[in-house]
Amino acid sequence: MRQIVSRLHRGLAWVAIAGFAVQFYLVGAALFGVMTFQLHRIVGYLLVLLVALLLILALAGLLGRRVIGLSVLLLVLVAVQALLPSLRPSVPWLAALHPVNALALIGVAAAIGRGPRTEPRGLTRASARGSASIDNALASEGWRGADAVQPGADPQRLPG
Repeated sequence: MRQIVSRLHRGLAWVAIAGFAVQFYLVGAALFGVMTFQLHRIVGYLLVLLVALLLILALAGLLGRRVIGLSVLLLVLVAVQALLPSLRPSVPWLAALHPVNALALIGVAAAIGRGPRTEPRGLTRASARGSASIDNALASEGWRGADAVQPGADPQRLPG
């Protein structure tokens, strides 16, 4: 179940990146008079919901500190993104960080989307030499069953 949630989480992060790219187009279209900024606002608020869903999935799926932390950071950046335009009348130099923050959003979402896959439970990183009981994909990456480590043994010095 955890691996399914992890894959869904990473997939939705890529959907968010696509949404951020659409946002760049929409703001460009508005700047050049093709349309108003209204669609840019609507899509932005929909992206807030998507990013909130990412955090909910990370927490519910127990995807680890790194993924949860990145999901929290993404939600904070999206909240800042929504607030920055409202600062234009009073603090325009701060509101001008709106496109810079958008780039940060893409970077964090990409870090989530490219993040490490969830490790199968019961496996630890160790030397995989002579480990025929594990399928080839895991063995080639250096994973061994957690039960292969004897109590009190140094996992870095396992016999080959």
